[in-house]
Amino acid sequence: MLLVHGRRIGSLTLRRSGDRPWDPSDHPLVEELAGHAACAIDQARQWASARQELALRGAMLRLLSAIDTT
Repeated sequence: MLLVHGRRIGSLTLRRSGDRPWDPSDHPLVEELAGHAACAIDQARQWASARQELALRGAMLRLLSAIDTT
């Protein structure tokens, strides 16, 4: 499960090649991997949201500038 700030944002599925089964000692590494993946996804979403907001602000400034010059 991928968690960010206690909120579930997705799940992580892993496969192992070969005959070696998953071992309980693999669990901490998988949890750390899931934590890093969740953080990266959250940061990418925040970055996309910030870029969208900046684009909207730019459009509003251009509109206000056009209205001000008439």
